[in-house]
Amino acid sequence: MTELPRSPELSLSELPSRLELPALAVNLIAFVALAAALGGAGPVPLTVCATLAIVAAIWLARADLPGLWRRARFADTFTMGRGMVAIAATVALHARSSGSLTLIGPLVLILLIVAGEPVARRLGELAVPYAAGLPGIHTYERPWVSAGTSALVNWLALTVLVVAAVPGGPTSAAGIAAGIAAVVLVACVADSVFRIQARRSFQRRLPAILAAVKPTFVLH
Repeated sequence: MTELPRSPELSLSELPSRLELPALAVNLIAFVALAAALGGAGPVPLTVCATLAIVAAIWLARADLPGLWRRARFADTFTMGRGMVAIAATVALHARSSGSLTLIGPLVLILLIVAGEPVARRLGELAVPYAAGLPGIHTYERPWVSAGTSALVNWLALTVLVVAAVPGGPTSAAGIAAGIAAVVLVACVADSVFRIQARRSFQRRLPAILAAVKPTFVLH
């Protein structure tokens, strides 16, 4: 009789991470903020829930904060929750704003969070180190602007957007913050594309480089 394979045991300490309860909690708080904004519940529920969602997400992602300028793991995290907070703040900002131009910045920020960060993170993962120690060869290993940096700017811009949505808040600050976030994201993508192209150019020149160096052995 063939014994069926046993399923791996799951301890109670692993249950929250397996069920992604932290992300679910952040998304739930963000959903409450969105519902409060759509229901016209006033600035207090939106501000409290949006602040709680942002603080909780940063706290849960605190392990990725050290070395943030060089890491991409911080990017594309809690995307749904941040997107809902951005939409909630945009709705509240629209309710207290007379012109539609003030919505351009928040809408740009929503696109940066939902669509821009995944692209930046993926490009950063493709721009891997490709050489070290070759004489006369200059390589571009570390990013000037990483996906983690872009994500951090997006988080800060989201915080500015929430503040701008509160009555009395600076409505123009949301557009300025979104503009800065867009510039940083474009710089991040351009840096990653440049490093990917540099790696491909190096790989094309690798046979000629090795023929000139004549190494005893090569580790590739």
